[in-house]
Amino acid sequence: MTDGLPSADKPYYSTQPVPGFDPHFDTHDLSVLQLAGSKRWRIGRQPHPEARQVVKSRPEDAPNHWDRDFLLRQSATMFLPRGTWHMAETAEAPSLHMTVSYRYDNVHDYLVWLAKNAYRCDALRKRLRTFTSQSDDINGALTVTLANALREMSKLDFSPQAMEQSKILPSKSSDHPANEKYPSLL
Repeated sequence: MTDGLPSADKPYYSTQPVPGFDPHFDTHDLSVLQLAGSKRWRIGRQPHPEARQVVKSRPEDAPNHWDRDFLLRQSATMFLPRGTWHMAETAEAPSLHMTVSYRYDNVHDYLVWLAKNAYRCDALRKRLRTFTSQSDDINGALTVTLANALREMSKLDFSPQAMEQSKILPSKSSDHPANEKYPSLL
């Protein structure tokens, strides 16, 4: 995974004027290129500005009204930021569009990876001392423990490749509804 570079592309082809997927949002930025025919797109609000793998779209949460409703014609392109509700249906068949996904590393992904790999850090596996009176400095003890843990964890591999191997970052477009409902065209 390279930050901000395309991580997956997928063609969508239909021979009849039919709806595509249920309303949903993606957990990655998306560029769409209409290669043949046309599609009617409905675009809604963004539910979460930092929508990622941990936030799944559910059709029942889709907006009741769409902010934009338009035809994407042959040779036209559009960009959808992650977390943007959308749905498409073929308007002029046959229709073919290509999507290109873009993923970006962020602090949340690294914190999740750290939490799941905390067992590798001796400082975080040590028992916190037993606090026997209200005069004990709980914050101070936690600060020292976390500082030691961060020093130790700074030696771990934080590369996106290591995070993907740890199953923390999604691979390619594994979170797209197409993978649950429809076979891939590739």
